[in-house]
Amino acid sequence: MDSRRHILLGLPEELRHAVFYHCDSATILSLSCASKATYDVCIRHLWHTIDLSAHNDEHWAVHLDFINLDVPADHARRSLRARDGVTLRRQRRLTSHVAGHPELASQTRVLRWTTMDSDPRSTFRQSRDAFNYGTDLLWNTFQAFTNLTELDIAFMTCWRELDPVPDTLFNAVTSVSLAGVASHAVVASIFASIEPSRLRHLRLNNLQTFSERQSDLILLAEADINAHRKRCPGAVQGYLEPWTGRCAALRSFHIMTTAQFVDRSNDTSHGATQHWPIEWRSFAGSIGKRESFGRGR
Repeated sequence: MDSRRHILLGLPEELRHAVFYHCDSATILSLSCASKATYDVCIRHLWHTIDLSAHNDEHWAVHLDFINLDVPADHARRSLRARDGVTLRRQRRLTSHVAGHPELASQTRVLRWTTMDSDPRSTFRQSRDAFNYGTDLLWNTFQAFTNLTELDIAFMTCWRELDPVPDTLFNAVTSVSLAGVASHAVVASIFASIEPSRLRHLRLNNLQTFSERQSDLILLAEADINAHRKRCPGAVQGYLEPWTGRCAALRSFHIMTTAQFVDRSNDTSHGATQHWPIEWRSFAGSIGKRESFGRGR
C-alpha cells in the first residue's frame, strides 16, 4: 500500500503515537487485521481486469494509407487517435509498476491490450521507446500475468518486434482473442501457452503475420518452414492444424479474414492460400456443434 495515501501515515509521528496510546492492544490488532483484509480484497478487485486496449472501441477511424476509407477500431492499419496516446502512456506506467511489483500481476484474470507503435504525433508511427524498442520489458510484463483466464490482444504495429520472444508468454488462459499483424514468433509463443483441451473460447479476428526474415528461414528445416507457411505474410495459418480434434471444451470459435485485400497482404503462394481454408474448416469440423461459430468475409 502506498504510504503517501494512508491517512495514518500522513499524520506527524508524535500524533500517531498519541492516537495509538489511547488504544489497547486488542483494538490495534483489530485495526491492523481489518486494514490488511480490506487491502487484500481491494487489490484483488483492482487487478482482476486490466483493460488497456484501443481496439475494442465501437467507433471507426480513418485508414492509415487511404484517407477516404474508414476501418474498425481493431483494424491493424487504422490511424491513431488522441486517446490512443493516453492508452500508451497508461501501458507504460503499468509495465513500470509491474516491473517493481510483479506479484500484483498474479491477481489479474482478464487482460485486454493493444500494442501500438507510438503516440498520434508520430506521423510514421516509429517511436524508439514504444513496442518495437524495448519489447523485452513488454514480454517481462506479459509473463508476470501468471493466472490469466481471458486474453484479448490486438497487434497494431507496423514493424516486427526486435527483442526475442519467450517460448511461452501466457499460461492457464481458457479464452483467447487475437487480432492484427504479428510475427510468427509471437503467435507461436501465445499458442504454445495454451492447453487445447482447456480452451473454451477462441477468436481470431483477421490475425495476420509478417513474412519471416530470410536469415531466420536459413535456420529452419524445410518441414518447419512448410508447417507454418513461414515464407509468406497474410492470414495466420499452420497453428489450428495441431489443435484439430483436441479442443473438447471449446464453446465458441470466431474467425475473420476481412482485411487482406485492403492491406495488400493476400498470400501469393497458391499452395498456402489453398491450405488455409482447408485448415480452419477441418478445425471447425472437429469441434462439433457449439454455442457460436462465425466467419467473416
